Amino acid sequence: MDLGIRFEEGNGVRGDLGKAESLHRLAASESLKEIEFYQPGTSRMSGKMVKLKSGQAENGLSEAVQRLQRLLEKLKSGDRSVEKENQ
Repeated sequence: MDLGIRFEEGNGVRGDLGKAESLHRLAASESLKEIEFYQPGTSRMSGKMVKLKSGQAENGLSEAVQRLQRLLEKLKSGDRSVEKENQ
């Protein structure tokens, strides 16, 4: 989520509200219940994708949800300015 804030505010990076939106969406989204990874093959067996259950899905970060809502409202109004928040 911190990277999304940096892009939103132009803090240490060139401000980019599109990247900020993508990163806020990722932080606000529900976590996966399953993780897929590639298990390399051996001389006897081909490689394959393996699913690992990670347990109960968790909600996204509430602060990211709030930031995303504010950013979407800003973009909807046509405001694409990047402004640093209180420092």
